[in-house]
Amino acid sequence: MLSENKASTHYQKFLMYNSEKDDVVFLYESKVGIVALGEVGKGEVMIKKCRNDDQYEDGNEYYRNLNNFKILRAPLKIDF
Repeated sequence: MLSENKASTHYQKFLMYNSEKDDVVFLYESKVGIVALGEVGKGEVMIKKCRNDDQYEDGNEYYRNLNNFKILRAPLKIDF
């Protein structure tokens, strides 16, 4: 995701469909924190076929391209 300037998911595809143009998206890495952010660009939710195994809900990656994409110098840690 970071190298492709996009927000994506394999398990919670509703997150991609609920985002709209210019929404700010924070990219979170498990056990690390927020590592990047960007604004949802125009266009539809893109679907990319992935491996056919049990790791993914339906074998697809759902993603939106991001504008004004920034990778943080240091992750922003979040306590849940």
